[in-house]
Amino acid sequence: MRLLLLFSLFNLCLGHYKWKDTSLFFGWYGYNPDVMEGWTNLGYSLNLTLLVNNANKGINQLYELNDMYIDTPNGLILSENWTEVITDEIIEMYNNRTIIGFFMGDELMWDGLSYNNLTLTAEYVRFLFPNAFIWENEGANVFKCNKTYGKCINGHNRIVNITDGIPPGLSVISVDMYHMNHPDSKFVSVVKQFYQTWIYPKLHNHQRAFTVPGSFASNFNPTCNFNCYDRMCAEDAMNYYSWALEDPLITGMVPWTWYNCTTCQKFEDEIGTKYMNITKTTWNVIGDLIVNE
Repeated sequence: MRLLLLFSLFNLCLGHYKWKDTSLFFGWYGYNPDVMEGWTNLGYSLNLTLLVNNANKGINQLYELNDMYIDTPNGLILSENWTEVITDEIIEMYNNRTIIGFFMGDELMWDGLSYNNLTLTAEYVRFLFPNAFIWENEGANVFKCNKTYGKCINGHNRIVNITDGIPPGLSVISVDMYHMNHPDSKFVSVVKQFYQTWIYPKLHNHQRAFTVPGSFASNFNPTCNFNCYDRMCAEDAMNYYSWALEDPLITGMVPWTWYNCTTCQKFEDEIGTKYMNITKTTWNVIGDLIVNE
């Protein structure tokens, strides 16, 4: 009862929470600070030692909250002890600025977590840390499900429950939309249109968006070989950066993926950016412009 009362008070005050303007954030899925120091400014991890080491390199760090959830055959549910995930040690790391906030998790509602439960966890974190940076990445179909983009069935073979809102405790939302076919210079404009139509109208005044550019290759895709991917993703990178520069609602980019993906489809995105010379160089230049502007 006390927790619910505190949340009610938080909701009354939420309209007074204002976004603090900042330069673009730039990080990676599959993060290597030894390689990325100097041209990235965002990372996340469950590993406390990594968070400390990366923060000491001047890279903003987010603590990952995946331990709040349990994966079941019917999808994600809240852990029985989800409020205990944020320990006194995590609170101290936030207070001494080792971390600037939290990564709620990846594709949580797409993997079955209810909108109400994601809202509950995000508001709990926001209550504990009123000025923290709180990000969640989501499957695009959570906000729109039709035949134009992907399936309406999630990884648990369950119908996706479309939500009309974005949990108000979040600072930033992003969605996955990846370029896996033949080169098309208009692809990023399609993603931009999706955000403008299905994401932006759902943002609260204090919220912004990240993009998650596809940055990978395949040796098996019959319509686009490795060299095709490398040129295509490099062009997409420049288009994503141009979009971020001109759009005040985009406050960061976190490309997928730096390393090879052993669980990915072997005709889509199994090769990481680490092995793609043109794309890697393009992102390196973009990151340098962002971090050292």
